[in-house]
Amino acid sequence: MKNVLLACIAIVLFGIHPARAELSDEPFLLRMAVTLDRQTNYASSAGRQATLAVAQGASANPAADDWSFRAEHPIIATLTSVHGVSETGTWINAAIGTVSFQTQEYGTFSLAYARTDTFSDSARNGFSDRLTSNEFFIGYGKKLNDWLSIGAQVHVIDATVREENLFFTPLAPLPLPLRFDTDLLSVDIGLGVLARLDEHWSIGIAGGIGGGSARSAFTNIFSSINPSPAPLPPGVLAGAFSDDTRSKSIGAGVGYLVSEQLGIYFDAQFLHVESNRAGTIDLARWVLGVEYNPIEELAVRSGILIDTDSQVTVSAGISYYGLPFPIELAYQYNASPEVRKELGRVHLVSLSIVIPF
Repeated sequence: MKNVLLACIAIVLFGIHPARAELSDEPFLLRMAVTLDRQTNYASSAGRQATLAVAQGASANPAADDWSFRAEHPIIATLTSVHGVSETGTWINAAIGTVSFQTQEYGTFSLAYARTDTFSDSARNGFSDRLTSNEFFIGYGKKLNDWLSIGAQVHVIDATVREENLFFTPLAPLPLPLRFDTDLLSVDIGLGVLARLDEHWSIGIAGGIGGGSARSAFTNIFSSINPSPAPLPPGVLAGAFSDDTRSKSIGAGVGYLVSEQLGIYFDAQFLHVESNRAGTIDLARWVLGVEYNPIEELAVRSGILIDTDSQVTVSAGISYYGLPFPIELAYQYNASPEVRKELGRVHLVSLSIVIPF
């Protein structure tokens, strides 16, 4: 059984090689959807980045929620604050709350809510972009035996995206400065499996599919010339349309515990996002993460992520468990490269407070 599992994980890890994507030329809506996929509800995951083979509730793999039995603390809540600043003066703020409830017989149930906003102090080339997002998570995990657990999660996104730029339209032979306002509602369903092969090796596989609808309206920003002799005044509704979005994701991870204090983790992830009008994005990411516990109350983490768009994200984090409410802190450099064209390089800081009941 172990050899079969290792063969399957090797196929997933090294068989994902999509063509190189020039993301900077893709529509902002698709690139924003891809960068939202990076968001994590926990600072510990943000610091390490690689999470799929981690047997902890903070993993991105829903199968990890029920791995460790918490006899003294069946209910655990986590409050996370995420703050990012970009080179263009855009601020990214997110507030996330999660709660998990564990039962010995029926597994672990979890709920989470995340609110994300972007604020721009300055506009690039006279234009600005912003996002407002509300996300809801419902998860369930069940440990089947000493070496295997499974999990599932439903993820709902209700977001509004504003994009300002020069666009070609049938109204004029030259690009017009337009403002796109898009309301997006999507639902994603994810499944996960986590297995502990022995005291050193663990593997995790997680994937999901999703779909949604987007309603866009675009208006003129500045006075522009259209085919008629009269200029198109600012604020005129130039048009509106609806679109459908679809997404698929698959990821696999391998973890190796060098000792009780040191763990090394590797993830490979593939994400596909498409819409009827905006096109398609395929992106693969490879993540290496390290976690070290010099003492029982302290954990130090670091990670590096490389994707097929030649973008690199590095991270570091620390957690201290010697308090009634453990705290976790993480930092990411180049945290949202998919929207670097609009925002520039983003520095992200994440702080979590864990509240056991």
